[in-house]
Amino acid sequence: MLETRSRRTAVGLQIAATLLIIPFLFPLVVTVQGSFGGRGWGNYEAVLAIPNLWRYFLDSTVIALSVIAIVFICTLLAAFAFSKLRVPAKEFFF
Repeated sequence: MLETRSRRTAVGLQIAATLLIIPFLFPLVVTVQGSFGGRGWGNYEAVLAIPNLWRYFLDSTVIALSVIAIVFICTLLAAFAFSKLRVPAKEFFF
């Protein structure tokens, strides 16, 4: 967290952060607007009517969590190795 000494600085930082976020929100807004095109809410009703839809979500969640766990373990082991071993160009990889 950035520590600010004055209210003016805090407000300035908040405005800057808000302005930096706007370009990242634009694609999300366009995607949501596009999803309502055509039949509007009917698009969502059609998707939610697919049999076993929640099973697909569960399968995706299990795969995502497994990948996150594998990446976490590999990263943890690599960090331990970097901290204990003398690796050439260690600072470059950091």
